[in-house]
Amino acid sequence: MTRLSLACALLLPTLANATRFEAEDYSFYEDSTPGNNGGAYRNDDVDIEVVNDAGGGHNVGWIDAGEWLSFEQFVIPNSGVYEISARVASPGGAQLAVDLDGGTISLGDLTVPATGGWQNWVTVSRTATIDAGTYNLGVFARSSGFNLNWVEVNAVSTPTPTPTATPTPTQPPFVDQRFEAEDYNNAFDTSAGNSGGQYRNDNVDIEASTDEGSGFNVGWWATGEWLSFNTLTIPSEGNYKIRARVASPNGGSASFDLGEGTSTLGSITIPATGAWQNWQTVTLDAQLSAGTHSLRVLATSDGWNLNWLEVVADGEVEPPEPTVTWADEFDFFDTSAWTYDEGGHGWGNNELQYYSNGTNVSIEFDPQAGSNVLVLEARQEQGGTCWWGGNCDYTSGKINSRDKKSFQYGRLEARLKLPRTQGIWPAFWMLGNNFETQGWPQGGELDIMEHVNTNNITSGALHGPGYSGNTPVTGHLVHAQDISAGYHVYAVEWDANGIRWFVDDTNFYSVTKTEVERFGEWVYDQPFWFLFNLAVGGNWPGEPDHANFSTQRMYIDYVRVYQ
Repeated sequence: MTRLSLACALLLPTLANATRFEAEDYSFYEDSTPGNNGGAYRNDDVDIEVVNDAGGGHNVGWIDAGEWLSFEQFVIPNSGVYEISARVASPGGAQLAVDLDGGTISLGDLTVPATGGWQNWVTVSRTATIDAGTYNLGVFARSSGFNLNWVEVNAVSTPTPTPTATPTPTQPPFVDQRFEAEDYNNAFDTSAGNSGGQYRNDNVDIEASTDEGSGFNVGWWATGEWLSFNTLTIPSEGNYKIRARVASPNGGSASFDLGEGTSTLGSITIPATGAWQNWQTVTLDAQLSAGTHSLRVLATSDGWNLNWLEVVADGEVEPPEPTVTWADEFDFFDTSAWTYDEGGHGWGNNELQYYSNGTNVSIEFDPQAGSNVLVLEARQEQGGTCWWGGNCDYTSGKINSRDKKSFQYGRLEARLKLPRTQGIWPAFWMLGNNFETQGWPQGGELDIMEHVNTNNITSGALHGPGYSGNTPVTGHLVHAQDISAGYHVYAVEWDANGIRWFVDDTNFYSVTKTEVERFGEWVYDQPFWFLFNLAVGGNWPGEPDHANFSTQRMYIDYVRVYQ
């Protein structure tokens, strides 16, 4: 994947008023010069500066002919005529074009007038007929010498919908409500300080969870301690189920009430799950009145953990516990599942590392994970002739499950801790079983997780016939905290209709089969096999800091398949 930006455009939910894309919030780009000449907002090659226009913010400048910006998830709800406007400035005038899906659909050109200065702003517009759908909106510089603040799309006319009868008002349906334990509103804890040291700085004891979806759990429960959640909304009186996600080596008990003791709901028995991070869901049937309530869970025994609470309408079928059809916890290197992917540098991306036959792969106990983990290690070597031929300036580890383990559909996840440094490129991905006969990208590539350099951004993508390399089928998640500080669960949920990407419990990108087929063939109705690797350098991350490069490690706690 090349020339890929790592932020998503801000979209308004509909075109009832307008959809505005701030220029600096592009999803993809092409820039002819290295570095950000304006030095503001982002650290890639697009030139961004502080703007002196109404509303403030930033603009993209130093625009040369042939450069472009693209904004993903541009939604047209109804076919019709739309006005495309661009906020521009230019001392001498210029020309730009707007299009959809990388030039597949042209929306026409806009002439940028000579505004008299780089910060003298005007709005130029044109109309175009656009069919309903979801697109990537592109802005292409036909000539150099203008600044761009934003692009906006407004509906001019759309087909008049057929009037429908006003429905009889009904009670809104109940929507399942989940409360993460660590997001309590009020609490009582018998001991001072946060024994787990995570997430919050009060007296409730919070630690990292290894449950499905990961995140955090509240632990070190003692009799009499409680948490309450203020926003339980019940639309109508009736029977409901309260579910609690719990873990305990020896079992325990808890009770539930509303209004911090005003109305008792009942008690649950917490089973002995076998360990502090072996999770099960227990259920309490409760009669709840309409209104907004404070839901409280009270410990009536010591010795258990709580991940979340969930309230659902009675009569709903409880989802079955996820079934793990295959997993590797990496207590040892299982040669029946994995192969060392040995090879030279390059790999189609100008990468620098040579992948060794196991020398850079190890199994070790990691206290942070609480278990054995598999480690891929990228090292700077002394150079000179190596076993593969050429100069092995960098070595690293790569494993795959080709011809041993492959899977079609389900939830596929791995718990990973990643490095952050210039020039590093860890990845968790899959290739189709027909790679041997069809090659790349015809066989398909599913990137569950990619991360480059020192940023805190997770990327996921598909590569296939008609959408490879700088693929439009990609999404990104910007993390609020240092991605290298701890473990995260990276996953996809994949079926015949589409694929959804997750980090912990956050679904940061989704794509349907129909959306992929706008770019090329959907090739994801076959088994795919796993790859883990830790690359150095390459087209996307660029060169590492050779003079100061230190050994980098990618930690893999487990990989699991749910079907």
